[in-house]
Amino acid sequence: MKIIRPVMLAVVVFASVSFPVAHAQSRATAGPSLRDRMIGIWKLDSRSIKQPDGTTAPDPAYGTDPVGYIAYDRTGYMSVQFMRKNRPKGAGIDGYLAYFGTFTVDEQAKKVTHHVEGNVNPDGVGQDNVREVVLDGDKLMLVIRNADSPNVNINAFTRMK
Repeated sequence: MKIIRPVMLAVVVFASVSFPVAHAQSRATAGPSLRDRMIGIWKLDSRSIKQPDGTTAPDPAYGTDPVGYIAYDRTGYMSVQFMRKNRPKGAGIDGYLAYFGTFTVDEQAKKVTHHVEGNVNPDGVGQDNVREVVLDGDKLMLVIRNADSPNVNINAFTRMK
Protein backbone atom coordinates (compact mmCIF):
# COMPACT_ATOMS: atom_id res chain seq x y z
CA MET A 1 0.00 0.00 0.00
CA LYS A 2 2.90 2.34 0.78
CA ILE A 3 4.31 1.84 -2.73
CA ILE A 4 0.99 2.45 -4.49
CA ARG A 5 0.62 6.04 -3.20
CA PRO A 6 4.01 7.27 -4.50
CA VAL A 7 3.39 5.51 -7.84
CA MET A 8 -0.08 7.10 -8.13
CA LEU A 9 1.35 10.50 -7.22
CA ALA A 10 4.06 10.09 -9.86
CA VAL A 11 1.43 9.18 -12.48
CA VAL A 12 -0.70 12.23 -11.60
CA VAL A 13 2.31 14.57 -11.69
CA PHE A 14 3.54 13.11 -15.00
CA ALA A 15 0.08 13.40 -16.56
CA SER A 16 -0.39 16.99 -15.40
CA VAL A 17 2.99 17.98 -16.87
CA SER A 18 2.85 16.04 -20.11
CA PHE A 19 -0.77 16.79 -21.14
CA PRO A 20 -0.27 20.56 -21.55
CA VAL A 21 2.97 19.96 -23.47
CA ALA A 22 1.32 17.45 -25.79
CA HIS A 23 -1.69 19.76 -26.22
CA ALA A 24 0.58 22.70 -27.11
CA GLN A 25 2.47 20.53 -29.62
CA SER A 26 -0.77 19.47 -31.33
CA ARG A 27 -1.81 23.13 -31.66
CA ALA A 28 1.61 24.03 -33.05
CA THR A 29 1.44 21.34 -35.74
CA ALA A 30 -2.00 22.53 -36.86
CA GLY A 31 -0.30 25.37 -38.78
CA PRO A 32 -1.39 28.95 -39.35
CA SER A 33 -5.06 29.78 -39.62
CA LEU A 34 -6.76 30.61 -42.91
CA ARG A 35 -6.96 34.23 -41.75
CA ASP A 36 -3.21 34.34 -41.05
CA ARG A 37 -2.43 32.86 -44.46
CA MET A 38 -4.61 35.49 -46.17
CA ILE A 39 -2.67 38.42 -44.68
CA GLY A 40 -0.81 40.34 -47.37
CA ILE A 41 -1.29 42.03 -50.72
CA TRP A 42 -2.61 40.00 -53.63
CA LYS A 43 -2.49 40.94 -57.32
CA LEU A 44 -5.52 40.17 -59.46
CA ASP A 45 -4.88 37.52 -62.12
CA SER A 46 -8.42 37.23 -63.49
CA ARG A 47 -12.09 37.92 -62.89
CA SER A 48 -14.28 35.28 -64.45
CA ILE A 49 -17.85 34.09 -64.42
CA LYS A 50 -18.66 30.40 -64.21
CA GLN A 51 -22.06 29.58 -65.66
CA PRO A 52 -24.34 26.71 -64.56
CA ASP A 53 -23.26 24.59 -67.56
CA GLY A 54 -19.66 24.74 -66.29
CA THR A 55 -18.31 27.13 -68.90
CA THR A 56 -16.17 30.03 -67.74
CA ALA A 57 -15.71 33.41 -69.39
CA PRO A 58 -13.99 36.68 -68.43
CA ASP A 59 -16.16 39.12 -66.47
CA PRO A 60 -17.42 41.48 -69.23
CA ALA A 61 -17.32 44.50 -66.90
CA TYR A 62 -13.53 44.14 -66.54
CA GLY A 63 -12.47 42.48 -69.79
CA THR A 64 -9.91 39.79 -70.45
CA ASP A 65 -6.97 41.52 -68.74
CA PRO A 66 -8.21 43.35 -65.62
CA VAL A 67 -5.82 44.91 -63.11
CA GLY A 68 -6.24 45.19 -59.38
CA TYR A 69 -5.20 44.35 -55.86
CA ILE A 70 -6.75 43.16 -52.64
CA ALA A 71 -5.05 43.63 -49.27
CA TYR A 72 -5.70 42.08 -45.87
CA ASP A 73 -3.80 43.28 -42.80
CA ARG A 74 -3.23 41.71 -39.38
CA THR A 75 -5.41 44.27 -37.60
CA GLY A 76 -8.50 43.21 -39.56
CA TYR A 77 -8.67 45.82 -42.30
CA MET A 78 -8.96 45.20 -46.03
CA SER A 79 -9.17 47.12 -49.28
CA VAL A 80 -9.74 46.16 -52.88
CA GLN A 81 -9.46 47.89 -56.25
CA PHE A 82 -10.17 46.38 -59.66
CA MET A 83 -10.42 48.00 -63.05
CA ARG A 84 -10.70 47.25 -66.72
CA LYS A 85 -7.34 47.83 -68.34
CA ASN A 86 -7.17 50.69 -70.86
CA ARG A 87 -10.45 52.29 -69.79
CA PRO A 88 -11.34 55.21 -72.07
CA LYS A 89 -11.09 58.77 -70.77
CA GLY A 90 -14.39 59.95 -69.37
CA ALA A 91 -15.40 56.42 -68.33
CA GLY A 92 -15.92 57.57 -64.75
CA ILE A 93 -16.44 54.55 -62.52
CA ASP A 94 -17.47 52.26 -65.38
CA GLY A 95 -15.15 49.27 -65.25
CA TYR A 96 -13.80 50.29 -61.83
CA LEU A 97 -14.49 48.81 -58.40
CA ALA A 98 -13.00 49.97 -55.11
CA TYR A 99 -14.00 49.52 -51.49
CA PHE A 100 -12.49 49.20 -48.04
CA GLY A 101 -13.42 48.20 -44.50
CA THR A 102 -12.82 45.39 -42.07
CA PHE A 103 -12.92 41.64 -42.61
CA THR A 104 -13.69 38.50 -40.65
CA VAL A 105 -12.91 34.90 -41.54
CA ASP A 106 -15.07 31.85 -40.82
CA GLU A 107 -12.35 29.22 -40.52
CA GLN A 108 -14.77 26.26 -40.58
CA ALA A 109 -16.77 27.40 -43.61
CA LYS A 110 -13.66 28.80 -45.36
CA LYS A 111 -15.36 32.14 -46.01
CA VAL A 112 -14.27 35.74 -45.64
CA THR A 113 -16.71 38.59 -45.07
CA HIS A 114 -15.76 42.09 -46.17
CA HIS A 115 -17.59 44.60 -43.94
CA VAL A 116 -17.72 47.59 -46.30
CA GLU A 117 -17.14 51.00 -44.74
CA GLY A 118 -16.41 52.95 -47.93
CA ASN A 119 -17.14 52.23 -51.57
CA VAL A 120 -16.76 54.06 -54.88
CA ASN A 121 -20.41 53.01 -55.33
CA PRO A 122 -22.41 54.62 -52.48
CA ASP A 123 -24.97 51.77 -52.62
CA GLY A 124 -22.26 49.37 -51.42
CA VAL A 125 -21.49 51.19 -48.16
CA GLY A 126 -22.57 49.16 -45.14
CA GLN A 127 -22.82 45.85 -47.01
CA ASP A 128 -21.27 42.59 -45.92
CA ASN A 129 -19.70 40.88 -48.94
CA VAL A 130 -19.23 37.14 -48.32
CA ARG A 131 -16.70 35.21 -50.39
CA GLU A 132 -15.67 31.57 -50.32
CA VAL A 133 -11.90 31.28 -49.92
CA VAL A 134 -9.71 28.82 -51.80
CA LEU A 135 -6.07 29.28 -50.78
CA ASP A 136 -3.21 27.22 -52.14
CA GLY A 137 0.23 28.61 -51.30
CA ASP A 138 0.60 31.93 -53.11
CA LYS A 139 -2.66 31.53 -55.06
CA LEU A 140 -5.95 32.88 -53.69
CA MET A 141 -9.42 32.50 -55.18
CA LEU A 142 -12.45 34.34 -53.89
CA VAL A 143 -15.68 32.73 -55.05
CA ILE A 144 -18.85 34.83 -55.01
CA ARG A 145 -22.28 33.24 -55.15
CA ASN A 146 -25.12 35.69 -55.69
CA ALA A 147 -28.63 34.77 -54.62
CA ASP A 148 -30.11 36.52 -57.66
CA SER A 149 -27.95 34.73 -60.24
CA PRO A 150 -27.05 31.12 -61.01
CA ASN A 151 -23.60 32.32 -62.17
CA VAL A 152 -20.57 32.19 -59.88
CA ASN A 153 -17.97 34.97 -59.95
CA ILE A 154 -14.36 33.91 -59.39
CA ASN A 155 -11.56 36.34 -58.60
CA ALA A 156 -8.08 34.79 -58.80
CA PHE A 157 -4.99 36.38 -57.22
CA THR A 158 -1.26 35.83 -56.71
CA ARG A 159 0.48 36.94 -53.52
CA MET A 160 2.79 39.94 -53.96
CA LYS A 161 6.32 39.39 -52.68
